[in-house]
Amino acid sequence: MIHLCDWSSSKTLGLEVEGHFAYLAESDMGMYILNVSNKNHVIEYGHVDTPGNATDVIIDGYYAYLADGPGGVHVIDIRDPSNPEIIGSYDTNGNARRLVKQGNTLFVADGSGGVKVLDVRDPENPILATEQYPLPFGDAWDVDIYGGILVVGADLGIYTYEIAAFGGGITDFSKSAYPNAFDDLQCWDVRVDGNIAYCAGGPDGFYTLDVSDPSNPTLLDHIPIAGNARKLDIKGSFAHVISYNGYYIFDIRDPSDIKQVHYNWLNQCIDVFVHGEVVYISWGQGGVAIENVSQPTNFNFLPDQFSEPHFGTNVTALWVQGPHLYTVEWHSSADPCFHVHDIRDLTNTRIILSKNRVPTIWDIKVDGGLAYLGAGRWMSEYNVSDPFAFTYPDWIIHDSMGVWNFGPYVLSAALTDGVSIINATNTINIVEESNYADATGAIQITTHGDFTYVANKSSLVILRHFESAADTYVAGTTFAQSLSVDSVSRIIYSATLNAEDFTPEGSDIDYFMSADGGTNWDVVTPGVEHIFANPGSDLRWRAEITGASDRSPHLYELTIDYFYNDPPTDPHINDPGDVSEVSNVEVTWNASTDDTGIDHYELQVDREIGFATPINSYNVTDLSHVVSGLTNGTYYFRVLAVDNYDLASDWSDVVDIKVEIPATNIPWWAYVIVGGGLVLIIVIIVVVVMVRKRKAIPAR
Repeated sequence: MIHLCDWSSSKTLGLEVEGHFAYLAESDMGMYILNVSNKNHVIEYGHVDTPGNATDVIIDGYYAYLADGPGGVHVIDIRDPSNPEIIGSYDTNGNARRLVKQGNTLFVADGSGGVKVLDVRDPENPILATEQYPLPFGDAWDVDIYGGILVVGADLGIYTYEIAAFGGGITDFSKSAYPNAFDDLQCWDVRVDGNIAYCAGGPDGFYTLDVSDPSNPTLLDHIPIAGNARKLDIKGSFAHVISYNGYYIFDIRDPSDIKQVHYNWLNQCIDVFVHGEVVYISWGQGGVAIENVSQPTNFNFLPDQFSEPHFGTNVTALWVQGPHLYTVEWHSSADPCFHVHDIRDLTNTRIILSKNRVPTIWDIKVDGGLAYLGAGRWMSEYNVSDPFAFTYPDWIIHDSMGVWNFGPYVLSAALTDGVSIINATNTINIVEESNYADATGAIQITTHGDFTYVANKSSLVILRHFESAADTYVAGTTFAQSLSVDSVSRIIYSATLNAEDFTPEGSDIDYFMSADGGTNWDVVTPGVEHIFANPGSDLRWRAEITGASDRSPHLYELTIDYFYNDPPTDPHINDPGDVSEVSNVEVTWNASTDDTGIDHYELQVDREIGFATPINSYNVTDLSHVVSGLTNGTYYFRVLAVDNYDLASDWSDVVDIKVEIPATNIPWWAYVIVGGGLVLIIVIIVVVVMVRKRKAIPAR
């Protein structure tokens, strides 16, 4: 059957549908938003023009991410679909073609620009998280993610990269729990879209949480419902919630003001799954009910209801993939309890295959050719790529109530055993990677982005299972410190540290440098020359990084422009001659050279050639100095240069001169001193005494 509508385009290059809205990447026309709730009458709802060539669009929560060819990548606020608005952009150097998002990381197939990895934690300020992936294969045309693997479609074929090699990877559950579980209300099941968690709260009904800060989930709205709200599913603008007393639909366009728009009585509802315009509901007294939800406020059951004689009535969980519905059951015997149904004709469904399993299976998740079963005492894995012949590659002995997967990793909620990450990369040898044992009430589990959300019966527990390339973090304060940047024989007096970083709200980076190998650290301001209080010859840097539990600063590049000072060249002292007949000797030397300039010279004089205890030292700014007051004997001289940063040259060579003052050059009193010093002293004493005695004679 062909549906005709009154909106058409020949430029649609990308499409995503969320709820009752279709988001179209329309080449040079930008992005259009269509209301497709009535398939026969599509309504153009909103439009935003873009500067490039829109080729792809993806939706996550409140935002659309648009690949705009030469225009780069845009983040568009779609909270008001009738008035979408570009709030942030990043201009790639290639041709942005396709997108995939993991957590706060946006991977961009950028044509000749390779693959760009953007941090979109702040939607208004997308930034480059890492350098582009190496591209030995030509232009990048498309990207996708499978768990921790990035898959790139390029000119020469398909290439895969481990995201862990670029700053991300699977985390250890035991070390990645957020401290503040939300325990104001019970949580029996949870789904997440964007920054909003939707919770079925058992006797506490249905409620919404803001989980943008995983360490502090905040209640937005809460609606009590009859019976225990036990499971839910989210599709676009609506939440589908089941309880023991029936089936509810809530309008969640405003998560802080949720509204009930539908209720249908069904006894003992157990699970719900939304697939396109069809909702599948397992219920205790009728097997599986199928409901048409194409009209948001006018739902109706389809004629065919899965019930006896199809299979037993205790359908505990179900999953839809393509033309198949997978169901599991709880019962007390070893009858078949794992089924696959052909649902191509919803008015005439049929079982393709049934498998005997343990009597109690609580949950199922199907991804591609693999099905994961929470089978009570086991977490089981099935190969369902051939729906007519399942195989059973492996299982792990592990109590399992709820299962979800992240690529090849399975996350299992196991009541008293807590929550585990199970590596199923090797499908015939699955192993437990890590466990968070404190979630002792874990009954259901889901993931969104980098986070795992655990319905822990009495609370919602948030864990981090993956660190994206743009979202690696260290909670609290830590230091990043370099080894020696440069170890030189010269002295480093100043340096300028330049840093390219990103500090989201609630985080900070303080920078330090040391010129003496880390003995003394100085706080420095990036981009400003720093003069060291303790100069040295071993330059190092460190950063004190303070981050919140879900975000931290990014330090992309750090450079240091530093100045080390070569010592002045050694001065050359000139020979003053062999003998001086006077007591004043002029010592001269040739000038030293230095890039910073010579501040002064130091001239030393000694009677011993080793200069162990120089008899004098002079600071001289000229190239000569007269040493006076010398008496007979041999004297030694040497000189060094000191530059404007107080760095000295080596000592010059040593020169000597012998002072021999002839007798004709000695005054008369010198003879007295030299030949009869004792006599002279005695004479002086006598004179003094005589004077004093005269002063003592009384006058007559």
